[in-house]
Amino acid sequence: MHSVKSWVLARWRGAAPLGTVFWQDMLLVGTIVNAATTIAAIGILAAGSPPLLSMAVFLTPLPWNLLLFVAVWRSAAKAGGTTAMAAQLAALVWLIAATTL
Repeated sequence: MHSVKSWVLARWRGAAPLGTVFWQDMLLVGTIVNAATTIAAIGILAAGSPPLLSMAVFLTPLPWNLLLFVAVWRSAAKAGGTTAMAAQLAALVWLIAATTL
């Protein structure tokens, strides 16, 4: 079993397989994390809590999102080809969407 540190470092360095970081880490897990924090932020706002608290909750996955973006970008750069370039473009669109929606 990998430690958290080795997991993060493998992604940061682009050493994890592109398919894993794109489909599993970013699109599946990353999207679930972002949807959960968005729902929580809306709930906090609907409950009448300060908007700043809601915004803080909404932005909590930003470091995670940036790690996933870098992981896809670097893994794709190592893989090369048009599929890798498409993954990089999709990762950019996903990062923008996850951060703004």
